Amino acid sequence: MMDQRFDIQELQRMRRFAAFLILEFGPDYGFVLERVEAMLVAAQKADPTARALQVLQELKSASPNAAQHNALPSNTNL
Repeated sequence: MMDQRFDIQELQRMRRFAAFLILEFGPDYGFVLERVEAMLVAAQKADPTARALQVLQELKSASPNAAQHNALPSNTNL
């Protein structure tokens, strides 16, 4: 079996397409979404930049001011 790597943006597009398949053709296509989401999680774990962006997004979600005032150096612009 060929081990093909996809970048995060491509996997996000594939995830949206998998959701479309389920809504258009039924839940039998749920396995596609599960597989793509697993691949996306693995790709995000392997990419330090994606992981850092996820951490900052979590900070923003928890408290809009936390990312700018508490967690980042003063020279970091978000």
